Amino acid sequence: MPLTGEVPDLLRAWVLHPPVEPQPLVLPPTRDDPATLRDVGMGFEVARLIDGRTTTDVPIQWSERWLVLQRTAWAKRQQHAIMARLSRAEADLARLRVKKGERADAVRERTDAVRKRYDVAAWLEVAVTETATVQRRSGRKGRPSATTPVEELTTYQVQWTVQRNETALADAPTLAGWRICVTNSTPDDVSLVQATARYREEWTVEHGFHRWKGGQLPALPLFLHIAWRIRGLMLLLLIALHVLALLEWQARRTLATEQTTVAGLVPGNPKMATAHPTAERLLAMCTSLHLLLQQVGDQRVGQVLEALTPLQQRILHLLRLPATLYRFQATLSLPDVAAEG
Repeated sequence: MPLTGEVPDLLRAWVLHPPVEPQPLVLPPTRDDPATLRDVGMGFEVARLIDGRTTTDVPIQWSERWLVLQRTAWAKRQQHAIMARLSRAEADLARLRVKKGERADAVRERTDAVRKRYDVAAWLEVAVTETATVQRRSGRKGRPSATTPVEELTTYQVQWTVQRNETALADAPTLAGWRICVTNSTPDDVSLVQATARYREEWTVEHGFHRWKGGQLPALPLFLHIAWRIRGLMLLLLIALHVLALLEWQARRTLATEQTTVAGLVPGNPKMATAHPTAERLLAMCTSLHLLLQQVGDQRVGQVLEALTPLQQRILHLLRLPATLYRFQATLSLPDVAAEG
């Protein structure tokens, strides 16, 4: 869940005062270390009843499981990052100097900008004070008299103090590393530990949808204005995304099963090997193949011109596809236009 709306307050309240006792999250072993269980953190879940409306303004209600999860490694990184940002913010504030004629409000804006830049406003407090000094002097030259006008010159001295909010810092280790994930699956279908394992792999899903933003399947710029055409285009892009994701998943699964890597996919670096090839790199290795179509009488004959390279044969093996796909001669019959007329 994004930390917007009521979510930050709910997360803070639930972590500091858990409605149920958090349980350890122990995931199954990995392929690289099959004998060791993974203790990744702790978590608990909160059942919530959500009210909403459909597109036709019909009231609807459903139940959700809000999974409040903490990753131990992420918590340690967050705590280290908080202290590092605090140190850098304090160093910048120590170098801050008051400009000539600058008042307290302007200095406060500059100190707030430093705290916002390092995202430490919750743990670093800055108190800005202003002292006014009034000087009276004669309004004209010479020795003053009782009727001589008097001018008042006011100067301002701005000071500030920087102090860490120890109360908030004391809660920081407790609040570090927590996030909220949501599911409508029942506990019988997906347990808390199983949901944690699946959410840890959500980056693979996001990686696929990133192709719509700027990869090989960009949805933008969009030049369509009719709704059903837009839906049709997105459906085609979704089918293509499924194909790319399946190719990538199958190749990586084969490499993981064989515990090996594949090289030659990176242009200019043929020796670079990887166990996580992308679908785009795999397909790029097949762009040199050409299909020749010839008209023979009332038929078309298709034939692949080039022989498969060792790398292309390796890719077909990773995808569990037979090499005979590229060793064929197809004969396509032309429709009988006169008969159809």
